[in-house]
Amino acid sequence: MTEPHHRLVTVMAGYAHGGEWSPVTLRWIRAVRSVSDFLILVADQDDLSAPAEFANDECTFFLARRHRAYDFGSYRLGLAEADSRGWLASASHVLLCNDSVIGPFFDFGAVVLKMIDLATPVWGLTESYLYSPHLQSYFLLIQSEVILNPAVRDFFASVVPQSSRHDVIQAYELGFSRLIKSLGFSWKALLPAAEMFDPRNGEMMGNSTAYPICSLLEKMPVIKTRAFKEDEANQDGLARTCAVVAREFPEVWEQMWQASPHRRLWQESISVAILLRSCEYDVLAERIGWVKQHHHPKLRCCITVHTTETKKRAQMLKEFKKDIEDGLLSVQVCECSVMSDQALLQLVACADVDWITVSSNNLWRDFASLQLQLRRLAEQPDVDIVDGMPRLWRRELLFDFERFTEFKVDWSACMP
Repeated sequence: MTEPHHRLVTVMAGYAHGGEWSPVTLRWIRAVRSVSDFLILVADQDDLSAPAEFANDECTFFLARRHRAYDFGSYRLGLAEADSRGWLASASHVLLCNDSVIGPFFDFGAVVLKMIDLATPVWGLTESYLYSPHLQSYFLLIQSEVILNPAVRDFFASVVPQSSRHDVIQAYELGFSRLIKSLGFSWKALLPAAEMFDPRNGEMMGNSTAYPICSLLEKMPVIKTRAFKEDEANQDGLARTCAVVAREFPEVWEQMWQASPHRRLWQESISVAILLRSCEYDVLAERIGWVKQHHHPKLRCCITVHTTETKKRAQMLKEFKKDIEDGLLSVQVCECSVMSDQALLQLVACADVDWITVSSNNLWRDFASLQLQLRRLAEQPDVDIVDGMPRLWRRELLFDFERFTEFKVDWSACMP
C-alpha cells in the first residue's frame, strides 16, 4: 500500500480468547497487514500460535508472551523486536494498534495514506478530553522522527505492568500525549473530539468510541468491540447498532455473529411490547406474572383504557404501581373507542420500544416461542418483520399505512 518513500512498520497488540483467533480479529489483522511493510503481532499470553495464514510471511513476526502490561507492554516488546531486526531504523512511520476493534468498514488504506500524506507527527483515530486532551492509544500512527526520539524510546522502554486498565490510561495513554506535546510535536485525530456531539443533547461527546453509529456516519474505519458487549460503552444502543451493522455491513455482521460470545446480550437488548386489549384487564396480573417469569429485561405489556373508565384506571394504577414504575406495564388513556384504529395506533405510538407483538392465547400458552423469535431477531437484526409465532413487527414500520393495515389483521386474528 505504501508509496516508495513511505515505509510503515506496525506493532499490533492482541489477545486471543480461548487460544483461537476469531474471524473478526483476523479481518482486522489482514487489513493492517495490507497497509504495512512489516507487521509484528504481540499477544499478551503464552502458548498461542501465529495465525496460520501469516506463518510463512517473512515480513510478519509473531510473539506470544505473558507480560501483564496491557497494550503498552505489547508495544514495548514489539518496538524492541522491530529495532533488533532493523525495521525501525528504516521506517518512515510506525503504527501502534490493538485488536480491540471491529472492521474495517471503509477503505482502510485510504485512511492511512491520508494520515501519512498530511505529515502530522502523530495521528490517532480518536481523541478524548477526559482528564486532559489525549489521543486514544488503540491506534497511533507515528512519524519516525517521533518514535526514534530518545525521550519517546525511553518512554516505551520503561513500560511496566500496572494494577488496572485505569492506571494504564493514566500512566501511558495520557502520558504519551503529554510527552509528545512537551517535545513540541503535534497530533491530529481522524474524529476530533471538538467536532463530535451527542445527538441526544447536543453536548460534546465524552468519548466518541461510545457512539459507534455516529462514528460510522463519519466514515470511521473501525468501531470498538466494547460497544457490543457493554451497555455503558454504547450510547447509540446495542440493538440499534447491531441492526445498522447487519444492514450496512452484512459480511462483517456474519463474522461477528459467528465469533461473539455476547449473542445473549444482543438478544436481551431488544425492546419488545406485547399489546393487550382492554378486555384483558381481568387477567392483567396473570399477564404481568408471565412477563416477570420470562427473564427478558426489555419486555413489557401495554394496554389501553378509555378516558371514561376512571375507576378501572385508578384501580389499575394502584394495583400495578410498581410494575408501571419498573417498566413492565404502560397504560395508554384514549378518548376514542378502545376498539378503533386510532386507539391501536396510539397504543403503538406510546409503546416506546423497538418491536411490537400482539397478545394471543398461543403466545401465553407457549412460554418458549417468544424467546425463539427474539433469538432469530438477534441473529438478523436488520429485518422489519419476524414471521412465525408470535410475529414481531418493527414499531416504526407500523406508521406506514400499508404495514399498519397488515398489522391490524394480526391484531384481529389473535384475539385472546
